[in-house]
Amino acid sequence: MKNGFIRAVGAGLAISLGMYMYGYSGVKNLFGLGIAAVYLCGFSLFTTYLPMALITRRDDENLIRDCFTVLLGNLIGTTVSFMFFNYIVKINPSPFIVIAEVKAAQSAFHLILNGIGVGIIIGTAAILANKHPQDRNVNVILYYILVTAFAVMSGEHVIANAFTVLFAPHTIGKILVCSLVGN
Repeated sequence: MKNGFIRAVGAGLAISLGMYMYGYSGVKNLFGLGIAAVYLCGFSLFTTYLPMALITRRDDENLIRDCFTVLLGNLIGTTVSFMFFNYIVKINPSPFIVIAEVKAAQSAFHLILNGIGVGIIIGTAAILANKHPQDRNVNVILYYILVTAFAVMSGEHVIANAFTVLFAPHTIGKILVCSLVGN
């Protein structure tokens, strides 16, 4: 997986930027810009990498290692973004604390079920985009529409949640585990 870790960190940064725009504006479909940036820049996002890898590389002995590398890179990207926004820019963390606490108040079953829905939507977008890689503009629009759908539904996306829960550390365990299992 050439440059996989660096591309995964880039995806974590892009998703965090999408969450930052959503958190401060309250406009959920702004999160989709983070996904569009992931696609346009060729970054590796766990929730799009995993379904594609399972379809195209299911017999590859490096599959688990590569999926873990992408997940780790995404989490490092979200952590770097958190440190930048929280300690350098010194943003008001209130919107992200509220988002994390609302999610943490939901049952684990609800979070996992929401995560499954997001996994299906993102996986579908990745598969459709992979079928027509030459249609970049169409694929960006496709990703944006599908991601906006799950954002409006308040779906659970493990990488987006990884950025948000860092502002409310007491919510990390439940939210990340449930959204990871769901995705």
